[in-house]
Amino acid sequence: MKKPRAASAAHPDFDLTYRPDYWQPSDPISLIIANVKGEERRRYILDVLEGRHTLATSVDMPSELLEDSLPENDRIAWGNIAPGFMGGEYLPDYARGEIEIARVVLDSTLADVTSIRARRTRDLTIHYRVVDEYQGRLRCRPRSTRRPLTLAGMISLVDSIEHTTSAPGRSWVEWVREMSYDPEITTPFLAVESPFYRQLGPFYEWRDRRWRELRRATTEGARGDATAGKPSEDAPREMPEEEPL
Repeated sequence: MKKPRAASAAHPDFDLTYRPDYWQPSDPISLIIANVKGEERRRYILDVLEGRHTLATSVDMPSELLEDSLPENDRIAWGNIAPGFMGGEYLPDYARGEIEIARVVLDSTLADVTSIRARRTRDLTIHYRVVDEYQGRLRCRPRSTRRPLTLAGMISLVDSIEHTTSAPGRSWVEWVREMSYDPEITTPFLAVESPFYRQLGPFYEWRDRRWRELRRATTEGARGDATAGKPSEDAPREMPEEEPL
């Protein structure tokens, strides 16, 4: 796996050297929503706190919506609104002192969420783990660092996630992207979010668009060769490799 490098002409809008503080972030909203498990609850809270919700204010917001987990009855009622409202609500509980620093959200019926978490021990080492809503066996690199990750380091960690059951030995993010690819659909099936790294989501959106463009170009080139009845000298023989970060 290639190591992310500093921003270049290929992606000048991303500050890959940015390094947040997970426990004392510059934006206090980060800590308010970081450990809220439910994806739909997080979006609602963020919309209210940032003034994008026209029908509610922070004064109107029920306090239970801000809790890490909903009581079982409330969780069932919340999910009855729509199946996607269950996304994230069935994630495992947090270990003591643990905080979610990023998540991967699938555009599936239940809006399945994979959570990336950090925990700081007494010696100030930060330990990372990845969990999902199905007790999947996941692992990532690095397992620990002395300082919070830069944006480049966070991208590298997300890309390193391995699901040892469904996609052993390869990047789970890449596997999901390839398995969900549909040339007729332009929106990504997989989204990466973080209240600490506000450029993380836009980065993966940018990379997904670029990957789809390359994939379509390769497919169209292969189709043109088949129509001509002979291989073209200029047509790509395989999927072009992404430029390293």
